[in-house]
Amino acid sequence: MLNIENYNVPVVILNHNDEIENQNTQAITRFGNSLSQLPKLLRLSQNQNSSALANTKIEAELIFQNSRFHVINLANNNDKKILLLCELDAEKTLKPTSIPAPSAGYGRQASLLKMTEKLTKTGFWHVSTDTNKLFWSDEVYAIYGENLTSYTPNMEAFFNYYIDNNKDKVKQYFEDAVKTSKGFQFTFRIRRRDNNIRWLRSRANVEIDGNGKVISIFGITQDLTEEFKNKEQLERLSLVASRTTNAVIICDKKGRIEWVNKGFEDLTGYSLIEVLGKRPDKILAGPLTDKTTVKHIISNANALQPINCDVINYHRNGDNYWVNLVVTPIVQHGEQEGFIGIQTNISDRKKADSYLAQAQRMEAIGQLVGGVAHDFNNILGILRGNLELLELKLKQPDNKYLAKAFHASNRATSLTKKLLQFSRFKVTESKQINPNTIINNLADLLTKSLTQNVKLELHLQSDIYPVWGSSGDLEDSLLNLVINARDAMEGNGKVTIYTENVSLGEKLRFKSHSVAVTPGDYVKLMVKDTGPGIPEEVQNRVFEPFFTTKEQGSGLGLSMVYGFVQRANGYILVDSGDTFGTEICIWLPRSNIEKTQNSTSKLQVDTKIDRPHKIFVVDDEADILEIVSEYLSPLGCEVVTTSNPVEAQRVLLEDKDIDLLLTDEVMPGVVKGHTLVKTAIHSSKKIRCIIMSGYNLDLGQIEGKADVLAKPFTRSELIDMINKNLKVREKTD
Repeated sequence: MLNIENYNVPVVILNHNDEIENQNTQAITRFGNSLSQLPKLLRLSQNQNSSALANTKIEAELIFQNSRFHVINLANNNDKKILLLCELDAEKTLKPTSIPAPSAGYGRQASLLKMTEKLTKTGFWHVSTDTNKLFWSDEVYAIYGENLTSYTPNMEAFFNYYIDNNKDKVKQYFEDAVKTSKGFQFTFRIRRRDNNIRWLRSRANVEIDGNGKVISIFGITQDLTEEFKNKEQLERLSLVASRTTNAVIICDKKGRIEWVNKGFEDLTGYSLIEVLGKRPDKILAGPLTDKTTVKHIISNANALQPINCDVINYHRNGDNYWVNLVVTPIVQHGEQEGFIGIQTNISDRKKADSYLAQAQRMEAIGQLVGGVAHDFNNILGILRGNLELLELKLKQPDNKYLAKAFHASNRATSLTKKLLQFSRFKVTESKQINPNTIINNLADLLTKSLTQNVKLELHLQSDIYPVWGSSGDLEDSLLNLVINARDAMEGNGKVTIYTENVSLGEKLRFKSHSVAVTPGDYVKLMVKDTGPGIPEEVQNRVFEPFFTTKEQGSGLGLSMVYGFVQRANGYILVDSGDTFGTEICIWLPRSNIEKTQNSTSKLQVDTKIDRPHKIFVVDDEADILEIVSEYLSPLGCEVVTTSNPVEAQRVLLEDKDIDLLLTDEVMPGVVKGHTLVKTAIHSSKKIRCIIMSGYNLDLGQIEGKADVLAKPFTRSELIDMINKNLKVREKTD
């Protein structure tokens, strides 16, 4: 028995008296309360056409509510007629007939039916297998982009709409339907005459007469273009979300996790199954997570406001890390549906920011310390100078009071030396050195500095690069690092020193650190201990002067190391943990050529000047000028002094009899010590120059024309350097 509910158009069954015996839902919806009058309308139509309904196959027209219907007799057995009614043109207005108007109920149902077609973008079509005549409903015209009143659909043109080599496939579907009496469905793209590409899904059933012959194919077509676009967008979003290395979390309106991507699993260590239904803050927050930030995230989300912040999360294994979190509320029709969160691991960036901030802080501290130390050196110079002069006056070299004063000044000098080592302003004797040679020569002293229960191991690469720096500074740095490691282990453990050649790009990566560097070859020098590690909150302060965790200690040891590395244009990083102790790693740039060494040399004690000379002394400290004059005048030298560097320039240009310029480096105003040296050299090719300073000077073009005398200096050191320079002058006369 034919199932008339399979058809999406009105179907009625008439008995031998032309009375409606049965009808499908489509017939009830289309004709409503006027359904009982349908047989009369059919007879009226029969009288107006040459066809008769009693034939096996009848094509006739039905006029209903000014609309025309194509009537097909599907079967005529046992005095029953199964009639299929296809609406031909609902838009054309015909002349009023004597047919009673349908009830208001039908109008609403018909309107709802058309609205449903438009909302679902679904239309129906019908093709007769005998005549190959194609019928489209209004919505099919809209789907194919054709005009309802001017375009007549036909099968050949219908097949030509299909692209992507699917034209022949669609033809085959129709041919197979006639042969097999089975319906079909397909989803292909078409190109309309306006070149618009659309995705269409078609479904069809066959209509069979009483002899089992397929007499027509009826189907529906739905426009899925927007759905496919949305699907493609969702697929792209899903692909991005699933493949991005960032962690993506989707939560419901109560903040419970509904989905996470693989990036989340990799970042947090939690699987999707483990976190489903849980709140992110309950599983990812920890002791160092800022509670105020968490509250801010939750309050913004509840207020449907997006948020972008940095917060500390915790891995499943307990490790913490920094993430940048972007939370965006999901809102549909003004209602909150949930949240989407994207987490980016920024631990490296935070480490780099911390390193930069630490470097900037250390630079600022270094500038301050250097300035203080320089001024303090001036004071010490005055103090030591007067003590020496007093000793000369008293002629009591063994005076215990003077001895104590000298001892105190020496301690103060040592302290300022350490401060200047940290601040990078220490005057050093730099040269090309081999780190392995320094370490091997120092090995016995390092071993003696450790207790019996602390073992020292050396792992040194044999062909290590040379570096440029002070061997004494490197020795002091190694000694400080080893002693700090010993103290951290409380006398039990192992200290290992490593060296190796490395080549760095634009980034230096060391454990969890990532720092921008100058590319090139470096020597990596690392001191590692097996102690308990440095607390995280302390690691960023270990290089600060006077910062110490020891009960007794100056807090200047690691500061000196930091200053040495900075002077060498290198890099230093600390990594520490409970499981591997502490690793302090230094990278020193490779020295490719021998540089001109600083002309400063060890002084030979000589308290006499060979013959009288004219010496010009410039210093903004009047007491320094007086002390230098007291040092040199008894030796037969003519000493000219000024505290005004501008006046000093004038004197140098006018007085051609000056044998030697002794000038301070840092003085008020724009004229500095090295400026005076340039003026002196320009004025006289034979003049010799000495710069007094506690700073490490970049002499540039005048290198080799001036010696540097570190403040504070003794009388014998000053006299010896003057003698050395004057002897050079005599050789050039």
